[in-house]
Amino acid sequence: MEVCHNHGDRAANYVCEWCHQLFCQDCVVAKKIGMVEAVVCQCGGGCRPIAPSVPGKQSSNNPYAAPQQAGSVTAARRDYRSDRAVNAHDISYVSALAYPFSLNGVLLMGIGSILYTVIMFMAAFAFMYGGIAAFLVTGFTCAYLQKIVRSSTDGEVDMPDWPEFTDMFSDIIAPGIQFMLGMAFCFAPAILYGIFVQPGILMVLLALAGLIYLPIGLLYVTLNDSVFAILNVHILIPSIGRIVGHYLGVWLALSALYVIGIIAALILGLIPILGLFIANLFAFYLSIVQFRLIGLMYFKNEEQLDWF
Repeated sequence: MEVCHNHGDRAANYVCEWCHQLFCQDCVVAKKIGMVEAVVCQCGGGCRPIAPSVPGKQSSNNPYAAPQQAGSVTAARRDYRSDRAVNAHDISYVSALAYPFSLNGVLLMGIGSILYTVIMFMAAFAFMYGGIAAFLVTGFTCAYLQKIVRSSTDGEVDMPDWPEFTDMFSDIIAPGIQFMLGMAFCFAPAILYGIFVQPGILMVLLALAGLIYLPIGLLYVTLNDSVFAILNVHILIPSIGRIVGHYLGVWLALSALYVIGIIAALILGLIPILGLFIANLFAFYLSIVQFRLIGLMYFKNEEQLDWF
C-alpha cells in the first residue's frame, strides 16, 4: 500500500504532478480556477487520483496509472520520469531565448513595462503609494516567474497562463516574499561579514558563493512553495555536484544575461521616458529567459537530482 507523504499511517489517494509526492485526502484541497475545480497539494501542483490497475488495460491519459503487472504507483512514477528524460533532449537551453515571444509573454512584458514605468514616476511624487504599487506588481511578476519555472520543470513548451487571484496573500504577496527572503539568505553571510568584520576578499568569496547558490535555491523554493526550503543546504549543495556541468553552464548564462541587463539599463537610462520603458521591457524579457533556464535545468536533470 502506498502511504501519504505527510501521514505514514494513511493510504495515499493522490499523486502530485509537480512534486510527485503521494498524499491522502486531508493533504489536498479543491481549488476553483475559473469554471474548473482542481485538486492541488501544498506545492500548488495539480494532483491526480491514484486509480487501481485494471488487468490488460492502462490509461493513456494518466501517466501515474499503475502499469500492468506492477500494481505500484512508485513504478508508474518511475516510468513517467523515464519518458520525460527522453523528451528532455528535444528541448534545448538556447530555445529559452525565443520562449517569451508568445501571447502571454508579450502581454507580461508589455503591461509590466508600462506599469513599472508609471510606478517609477509615481514614486517620485508619492513614495508610499508608488512603493505599495511596486511591491504588488513585483509580487505578481514573481508569481508568474514561479509558474514559468514549474511548467518548465514539466517540459512544457508554451508559457503558462497568468496567475489566478483567489487570495491576495498566497497568490501575489507570498511569491514576492519568497523571492526577496531567498535572495537575502544567499547574500546575508557576505553582508553580515562586511558589516561586523571588515570588507575584504572573504566577503567577495561569500558573495560569490551566494550567487552560485541562488539559482538552485530559488528553484527549490519554487518547487516546495516555501521560503524555508532554501535552508536545505545539505540537499542543495550536493545537488550542484551531481549536475555540475549543466549547473555551471546555466549559471554562466544567467550571469551573462544579468550583466547584459545592467549594461542595457545604463545605456537606455540616458533616453528620457522611452528609454525607461524599453529598459523595463528588456528586463522582463531577460527575467523570463532566466527562469525558463532554471526550470529546464531541473527538467533535464530530474533523475540525477532525485529531490522528490
